[in-house]
Parts: sequence; structure tokens; C-alpha cells
Amino acid sequence: MGAKKIYGIDISSEMIDQTREKLEGHGLGDKFELICADIFDSKFELPEKVDGVIMSYVLTTFIASMDMARSVLSQCKKMVKEGGFVLLADFQYVDIPQDNFWAGMYTKRVGAESPKEFEPFHFFIENAPESPFQIIHIPCHLMFRAGHEAGFN
Repeated sequence: MGAKKIYGIDISSEMIDQTREKLEGHGLGDKFELICADIFDSKFELPEKVDGVIMSYVLTTFIASMDMARSVLSQCKKMVKEGGFVLLADFQYVDIPQDNFWAGMYTKRVGAESPKEFEPFHFFIENAPESPFQIIHIPCHLMFRAGHEAGFN
């Protein structure tokens, strides 16, 4: 059975093109409608309401405040059907030393202390050990609170 249609949204046209190429390579191009858009644009709407919104490793790459988290989740709330859901799979800071690589990943503090809420930390992967990703620390309880304040139960 599966989904009839899946929308993929990214602000980067290059990412949309790469995703389209990969989907077509797997014979899945007809299941997806890829849209280049800014989720923060209050005028942005999908062609129809959806059952759910899934964001995977998105928020902690650019959300720098509770207001921004609430705003992006409010946008998601406008796009889901009554009773719809949002699923977040994202980072939060956990001290993973380099000498204790977990699944090819480790973290480093930007300063001497563990990051506070909405402060950055560095995330490394074994494939690119010289190229840290700057990630924003958003603890789970703040993601839940932002979702609740945006109207999700």
C-alpha cells in the first residue's frame, strides 16, 4: 500500500536536484513531489494537507532560538490534516569523545563548557574527520515544548 504521495521540501535547489536523481535511480521518482522552498516563508503552502511531517536532522542545523523552533513547527502544523503529526529525528548535545567513537561519530564542545540551550557544538563523522558540522544544541524537552506551543499534542 504505502503513501500515495510524499512531498520533499528543501531551500537548496542543488539538494532537490540530488534527491530527484537518487529517487529516480531507485525507481521512486513518481512517489515524490520535490519542492524548493523556505519553510520559514509564511506564504508557503503545500498543494494539499498531509498526514504527517517528518524532519530528519533539520532543526539543529539552523534553529537558533525558541521562537524559530516554534515558528517552523507552526508552519508544519498548518500543513497537516486534523490529527496529523510531526516526527523529529535530530541532534542534541551528548559528550562523545573522539577516542570513544560511537557509530563513526563524536562531538566536541565549541567552548570549555557543555553547550547551553541553542548554543553550537561540533559534530564529527569518521568519513570527514577534518570537517566538523556545527550543530545547535536543542534539548528534547525544548523540541517538545515548541511542538506543543505550535499546536501539536
